[in-house]
Amino acid sequence: MEKKRNPGVIIRNVAITLVCVAIGVVAAMQYRSIIEKEGSDQSNMNQVADLRETILNLNATLETLEMENEELRDRLNRIEQSSDEELLKSLQTELDNVKLFAGLTEVKGRGVYVQINVGERTNTSMLQRNLLLLINELRASGAQAISINGKRIVAMSEIRVVNETYIAVHAEQLVAPYEIYAIGDPKNLISGITLNGSGYVFQIDALTDTTCTWRTEENILINACDESVINTDRLESK
Repeated sequence: MEKKRNPGVIIRNVAITLVCVAIGVVAAMQYRSIIEKEGSDQSNMNQVADLRETILNLNATLETLEMENEELRDRLNRIEQSSDEELLKSLQTELDNVKLFAGLTEVKGRGVYVQINVGERTNTSMLQRNLLLLINELRASGAQAISINGKRIVAMSEIRVVNETYIAVHAEQLVAPYEIYAIGDPKNLISGITLNGSGYVFQIDALTDTTCTWRTEENILINACDESVINTDRLESK
């Protein structure tokens, strides 16, 4: 014979169940609130860190600008206090430095030499892209002067593919082999273009029907850039 359940026990069990459910819901809400608060706190901390870094960068920039401003003041004072002869000499020195920086002066020094030989099956467009990458890597590695087949590479230089058949620099056709000279710290330049076996000289060497060799040089001579390449007729002083 089935034993009858006590109504009081049933009610108590239901009540306990409801209480447990309520406690679970409250606990879940509290846990979610804590997680959201922690996320908000973390977000605030990240914002504070970003602002702190921005302030540090601005302070560093301000210090640099103040130093540059002080140097300009000193130069201006020296110019104002100098004689005409001293002023002329100072301006000539500054002009020489500007021409040196612009690539309008023949230069010499230590660096690297890269030679690229091509064949009939060499993809000219791919070679041109890799040449650009190689030049950029030389610059990034500290090259202070670069030339290709005797043509000085400056800020306004163009290395282009013409009719998918040949490479031109300053609108003049280059004839293989391509010889690149770069003046700078030889160790840094070699490290940049080789990059532990994965640098751009290896990528060029891997192109179809193309070989690339390189070495350091002690006495590199790089010609001045033709002034006609540096075009500033559309620039105006602010």
